Amino acid sequence: MRSTTAVAVLTTVTVALADVVSLDSSKRGLCYVKGENAADDAIWDNANGTLTWYYNYQAQPTSGIDDRLQFVPMLWGTNGQNSGFYKTVKGLIDGGRKIEYVLGFNEPDGCSN
Repeated sequence: MRSTTAVAVLTTVTVALADVVSLDSSKRGLCYVKGENAADDAIWDNANGTLTWYYNYQAQPTSGIDDRLQFVPMLWGTNGQNSGFYKTVKGLIDGGRKIEYVLGFNEPDGCSN
C-alpha cells in the first residue's frame, strides 16, 4: 500500500513539475568550424535559421559568420598556449562584441591534463 501511494505521489509531483518547467528554449547553438563542409555552411550560417550561438574551439570568432549568432569563446586549460585568452576575449568585448559566456572543459582521464 505504501509503495502504491509513494508512486502515486511521485507521479503527481512529476506531472505538476512538467507543467511548471518548460523544456522549450530559444537558445540553440553548435560547434561551428566554417569550411569543413561547404554544404553545411549554407544551413548553419543562415539568417532564417534557429541557431543563436556557436563556438569554434578558439578564443576568436570565425570570420564571415553572421553577427546575429553570439560567439562563445573556449578556453583550453591553463597551460602556456592560452596565456592570451583573457586579453583576446577582453579585446573582443571592448570592441563591441557581446560575449556573455566562456566554455571550458576538464578531461581528467587525459594523461596530459
